[in-house]
Amino acid sequence: LKNDFLAAATFWTEGVEIAPSQQMAATTRQLATEGFLKAHEPMKAWEVCQDCLRSLTSSPPADDETLIQDPVDTSLWIASNRWFQRKLNQILETPSPKTIQQMIDEDEKNEFQKVTSITDPSARHVALDVFINRFATRKLKAEATNSLRATLQEELSGRTGIARQDILLQLQLLAPNTIDRDHLPQNASGQIDAVKSFVSDAWPTGQVDVTQTQEATEVGDVLNKSTQVRLIHAPNSGFPGATLEHTGRSIVLRDQFGAAIGDAISIDLEGAKHPHLTNYFRLRSHSAFLISRILLLQTSHSLTAFEICEPTDGEHRLLWATTDDRILHPRQNFTTQIPSTSLERLLRPLGPLPLQSRVAVELSNHQIQRVPAFRIGHPQRTGVPIISGNTLELRHIRTGKILWRRRNIPVGSELFGDSDVLCITGRDGKESKILSMTDGHQIASHDLPPRQDRLNASGKHLLVVNSTDSDTSETVQLAVIDVSDNSRHVVCECSASARGLIADNDIFLTITPNGILTAIDIAAGRTKFSTTLQEMPNGFQQLRCLSWQDRYILFATRKENRHDEKRFNGIDAIERFGTGSGQVKAESSTIWSISQLTGDMVWSQPASIQRHIVQTPQPTGLPTLLFGRRLRMANTSTGQGRGRYRLSLLCLDKRNGSLIHIDDKLQMEPPQTTSSAELSVTGDALNSTVEMRLLSRRQIGGTIPKIVLHFTGAPTENTQPFRAEEEPLVYTDILSEVKYWIERAILAQ
Repeated sequence: LKNDFLAAATFWTEGVEIAPSQQMAATTRQLATEGFLKAHEPMKAWEVCQDCLRSLTSSPPADDETLIQDPVDTSLWIASNRWFQRKLNQILETPSPKTIQQMIDEDEKNEFQKVTSITDPSARHVALDVFINRFATRKLKAEATNSLRATLQEELSGRTGIARQDILLQLQLLAPNTIDRDHLPQNASGQIDAVKSFVSDAWPTGQVDVTQTQEATEVGDVLNKSTQVRLIHAPNSGFPGATLEHTGRSIVLRDQFGAAIGDAISIDLEGAKHPHLTNYFRLRSHSAFLISRILLLQTSHSLTAFEICEPTDGEHRLLWATTDDRILHPRQNFTTQIPSTSLERLLRPLGPLPLQSRVAVELSNHQIQRVPAFRIGHPQRTGVPIISGNTLELRHIRTGKILWRRRNIPVGSELFGDSDVLCITGRDGKESKILSMTDGHQIASHDLPPRQDRLNASGKHLLVVNSTDSDTSETVQLAVIDVSDNSRHVVCECSASARGLIADNDIFLTITPNGILTAIDIAAGRTKFSTTLQEMPNGFQQLRCLSWQDRYILFATRKENRHDEKRFNGIDAIERFGTGSGQVKAESSTIWSISQLTGDMVWSQPASIQRHIVQTPQPTGLPTLLFGRRLRMANTSTGQGRGRYRLSLLCLDKRNGSLIHIDDKLQMEPPQTTSSAELSVTGDALNSTVEMRLLSRRQIGGTIPKIVLHFTGAPTENTQPFRAEEEPLVYTDILSEVKYWIERAILAQ
């Protein structure tokens, strides 16, 4: 069959019968199918596929299954069930009589009836898995998926422990993932209203009583100091709004109100319980994804999958892991921070740079040089794409099995896409390949815009700046490209001086220095809304965004003038407050709260802060918006009296922007620990409280500040957004502060 197909073609059935092993019989069928397709005989190719169906229908592929090399695209290797699906599609794509279509329809129907007639639920479960993998693009897929759900529910009744967890996880991954964009606002609105109602009942708007104490540190406070890991949520995240942190010996997932979800995931470094993770916390380039209940931890040398469970459903557990064996020194510490996800490397740097900026091109070219050898694309329920060197693999999200592998991909390639297609592109965008997520075959090849023109990716849609020959144009065009067919259409025009910001996976914001804000829905390829922000600050530098419920909370940072710098000379950031975003500078900002649907203002007016840093990340579900800063005490501006600092906390209400609590006189014992202070925040819905504790990883003994906010719901006059410029600054140098307010009073006359 390999060397002289025409001579051996009629004897393929005998070859299968006398094959010394199942693997040899499978290879014979594969060679026969490929040969008949190459000879343009689709009917005979399907006859071989029929024999595949008759053999071991209800048996899953072996864990050590050998991948099948594609005879045409020799750089592609496919798992057997995905290979069958690929051949089925090729047979249907060839010019052939309708009788083949009818025959395939009938065979599919008979195969499904045979599978569903299996009485044992476990055997039926396995057979349905195989059937769905083989006929995933066919008419009966939806019916087979429903049958699999029912079978899993039947199995669930008699299972306990890990076996029960396995079935619950499979059921979650089988949950419908279709998005009806026409009804999305109504569906999302219902969910948001439920969350709003819960938050309003648990932490009612109104009077907030504050209790502040100093409590003795505990051993756990020293041992469990945490560092945040950036967590990216999929649309079907099992724990929306959750945050992730590690302590060096364990991983902790917290819900949107700050409470731990189950027990910590222990990592025994000495015993190498998870040897691929022994150096995880020594690397800066880590990030994580949460899809359903599966947590994927990524470093520059490994990918690890855990199942996250509520205590009532079971325990957290390791599902699978893979490492880059070519990395000889995984303990290497990076001296410069590199982007935490491949998606960030795909796109040009955003922030204070205008959309039309030559500097952005230079940064883009520099940043791409630091693409690690081991990296992943955005994972989907249909698979996790992983690049290791010049090899691309797609792994099953629950089992880690290789679904297909493609070799010889271009050096420095990056990945993005959705559950159906995967795009491989490089810095210049030339000859970008569009692959099928199902079996890895190449669908198309396009030239995409270079990296400096790519702003954001949402699934298979790419938001780009339309390049122009003129460097002096006052406007730029933003367009959306569908990489599956390389179609492009212009979404909007905006000022060349506008800044860009990724609000969430599908929404991109642009803002001009005079406050014109435009929200672009990339997946829909349209402008969602355009609005003008009032009281835009002079010297605008950068826009930041926090999504909360049905609104965006926007922060417009401004450049401070010489007068501000002199006045705020003794105030700087609490560095660990900004660990999550890399922001380590205290900033002065104007803050708005606007509707995510219309852009309308939610608060009565903008709020403002002076020289504060946003606590990042903070529990996303709580109504509290937390800031911090560090104040250098008097007579230490020249560096004298090292360690003489105090801390400040500012807490606003996200619902109306009003002040909940401010304290510029927080102290830690010993004073030297203020430089490494971090904030622990936990909400208690039953008692309507939010508890904040200031900790330091350098602190052993002594006391720590503890602040408890009790939301009473009693009427209060304090409902207007906080304006820092209207509040007296509790400062260390009283004389300079008095002078400032006297000068302001004189100027106001």
